[in-house]
Amino acid sequence: MHKYWLLFLGLIIRLAANSQVGAATFSFLNLPANAKVAALGGFTMGQGPEVYLVTANPALLQPQMHQQVAFSSTIFLADIAYHNLQYATHLKHYGTWLWACLT
Repeated sequence: MHKYWLLFLGLIIRLAANSQVGAATFSFLNLPANAKVAALGGFTMGQGPEVYLVTANPALLQPQMHQQVAFSSTIFLADIAYHNLQYATHLKHYGTWLWACLT
C-alpha cells in the first residue's frame, strides 16, 4: 500500500510541476504594439482600417489597409527599447497580408 501512495504522490507532484511550464515564455508578445492599444488596455475594437491594430487583433486585417505603413517605438526602464514596423498589402489572388518586424 505504501508503494501505491508514493506513486500517487509522485504523479500529483509531476502534474503540478508540468502545469507551470510556459507561463512566462514569450511574455514580450503581451506588450502593446502602440500607444492607442495601450490606452485601450490592450483590447481593440473594429475602429477602422488602421494597420497598427492588427497585431493586437488579427481579425481586423482588411483590404482597405492596402499599402499602409505603421511604425512605433517604445522605450522602457533600464534602456530597454521595443520597436514595431508593420506594412499591409492586398495581393489580388492571395488576400490581404501583414508584414511586421518586432525588435
